[in-house]
Formats: sequence, C-alpha cells, structure tokens
Amino acid sequence: LQQALAVALMHSPELASFGWDVRAAEARALQASLWPNPELETEIEGIGQSSDSLGLKETETTIRLSQPILTGGKIAKRTRIAELGRDLAAWDYEGQRLDVFTQVVQRYVDVLAAQRRVEVAEQTFGLAEQVLDTVARQVEAGEVSSIERRRATVELSEARIALQQAQRALRSARAGLAGAIGLKEVSFGEVIGKLEPAGTVPSLEVLGQHVEQNPTIARWATELAQREARVDLAKAEVLPDLTLSAGLQRFNETDDYGGIVSVGVPLPIFDRNQGNILEARFDLAAARARQRAAVVRVHTELTQAYEELLSVRAELQTLEE
Repeated sequence: LQQALAVALMHSPELASFGWDVRAAEARALQASLWPNPELETEIEGIGQSSDSLGLKETETTIRLSQPILTGGKIAKRTRIAELGRDLAAWDYEGQRLDVFTQVVQRYVDVLAAQRRVEVAEQTFGLAEQVLDTVARQVEAGEVSSIERRRATVELSEARIALQQAQRALRSARAGLAGAIGLKEVSFGEVIGKLEPAGTVPSLEVLGQHVEQNPTIARWATELAQREARVDLAKAEVLPDLTLSAGLQRFNETDDYGGIVSVGVPLPIFDRNQGNILEARFDLAAARARQRAAVVRVHTELTQAYEELLSVRAELQTLEE
C-alpha cells in the first residue's frame, strides 16, 4: 500500500494539475510585488510655424520621464492578497492529495477483496469438481440416482460462472487501482495486505478533535484572511496615486534648455471606490458563512462514516461468532 501511495504521489494527474496551480499562484505573488514601469515621453511642439524647409526652427523639444507612485501601501496589500492566494492553492493541493490517497486506499482494499473472492471461487470450483467425480462414481455403482449427477453438474457450472465473475471483478478492481495511482495500464502483480480490521476504534469525540486539521476546514482561515486583505486594498484604492514627471526642454530657436517637473493627482470626487469596498465586505461575509457550512458538513460526514464503521464492525463480529 505504501508503494501504491508513493506512485500516486508521483504520477497522479490530479495532483500534477494542482501542483501547477501552486506554481501559478507563486508567479502571481511575484507579479503583484512589482512596481509599475516608468514612462519615457518625447514631445516636439511648434512644427511648421517657421518658414524654413523643415519647419523645425522654432520648435520646442521636451523629453519627460514619468513614474506612477502608488499610495496607501497598495503594492504591499496586493502582494499580501497574492501570497494568501498561493497559500490557498497549497491547501487545495493538500486536500486533493488526501482525496487521492483515500481513493488509492479504497481501490487497494477492493483489489485485496477481489483477490480473496477469486481464491474462494477457485476453492468452490475445485470442490464442485470433486463432488461431481464422486457422484459420477456413485451413479455408476448404482448407489445414487442419475439426478444427483445432473444436480452436481449444474452446481459445477454455477461454480465456474462464479469463478469467471470473480476473475472479471478482480481485473476491473486492478484497473481501478491502476487509474487511481496514475497508471494508464495495470503494470503490477498481486497486491499484498490483510483484510482484517484495525484495532480499537477511537471515540467520535477524539476523532472530532482532529477535524480542524482537515484541509476543507483549515483552508478557510487563509480564505478569510485573503478576503479581509481585499477589503483593506479596496479602502486603500480610495487614496489617489501620484504621477511624478521630470524632464528636459530644448528651445531650438535659441538653443536654450530648461527643466520640467510636474505632479499629477486624480481627484476622487465621483468615484471613491464605494462599490468595490461594498463588494469586498459582502465577499468577506459570504466567506464566513461558507466556513460555517464547511464545518457543519465535515462534522456530519465524520459522524455518518463513524456510525457506518461501527455498524460494519458489529456485523463482522456477528459473522465471526
């Protein structure tokens, strides 16, 4: 089983796709931390005003370099959101890993059970053959009626059908295990393991103490932190960003130079990011509701699985007795 889990960890296509999601989230975090690029601008004014052939004698040439300045810590806030997105992708990967491992364990047990059923069917078929041979000799000796031979023949046919069905079920179970661990075809032999149940089952209260470690629930702490960071960013977007410009101006007519410095500030009169702030707050409230729903769902699934486990163990004990 440990070998099967190791193969699934390396070759499962589901895990591979989530691994790329984590890398993509890391790339988004890198991009969010970058400053906007400066802008280089060249401007020529007064073309065609003079009577010379090129019309450039009285022009003014300006070279200007502009740099947007983000205020309110927007870059840090965007980086924080992207980093939390990376953490969420890691939680999703962990959840998918547990799902894949759970599926591998279930398919592995299915193969173990199918192998055991084939063994039982082979034994039953062998016994049916022996019974038929014995009955045939008794019929020839006149000890029993020929009806008994026909009955034994039917039982042998039924045992052969059961064996064939068990063998097909085993091939199907093996194919299911191969798919669960990420193999295109069955490339392994007989699986090794025991079907006996584990020891004492922990109480439901003890198991419930570990529910918070379930990625389905644990990821919501990161999700809420990201939603809160989005609210902070939406508030910071109210502060207008600055655009600083500095340049050099040349007067071609006099061959003089002059410096240029400017500051541009948008005026937040109409758009104060009201809608985005409300949206971020509503998203945060929705995330809190989904977190509560996730907790209830996982606890419910745990209780149902626990009761099913107790029922199966009781049935097994009765069969053993």
